Amino acid sequence: MAMTAKLWSIGALALELGRSERMIGKALEAVPADGVVRGHPAWLMKTALPALVRYEDASDQLAGGRPGRPRLPKLTGGGTGNGSAVPVRDPDLDRIEALNSEISAGMAALRAAAPADRLKVVQGFGKRIGELDRLLERTATKQGADFAMLTEPFRDDVVGRFVREVRELLSETGADAAAV
Repeated sequence: MAMTAKLWSIGALALELGRSERMIGKALEAVPADGVVRGHPAWLMKTALPALVRYEDASDQLAGGRPGRPRLPKLTGGGTGNGSAVPVRDPDLDRIEALNSEISAGMAALRAAAPADRLKVVQGFGKRIGELDRLLERTATKQGADFAMLTEPFRDDVVGRFVREVRELLSETGADAAAV
């Protein structure tokens, strides 16, 4: 199972981030869409979030934040000297992408392997699933507790799918999946 970046419409971003569609639309009006969802412009979270943070930081209405509403997480990075935030890519993201490729290739090999060979295949890449889980958690935590809480169900779902499929495929061999 390969992880792919998801496109988010203005409505989906508003729902996920607890902001109004109007605010999301204003924040993204000058940001080129990354794609289209059901005929409407859509953005990757990594494109939308920096624009939304910049918008909230610059908004007079939101100066000082609103009580009871968490701030959007700031991405790691500095500025350009002109007051605008410039996201800097977290090196863990490169490792996450590499792990995704390694795990996807391992899962493909596992699915294609004869039952007798599956345990050996899993031993070659299985630990990378745990590494992916730890990196996803660490990367989210760097963005703040609110962001970590927001992304935890996604992380659990992605890692859980890998683990469930590995267990299912190994159960056909009689091997103990917990030993991997």
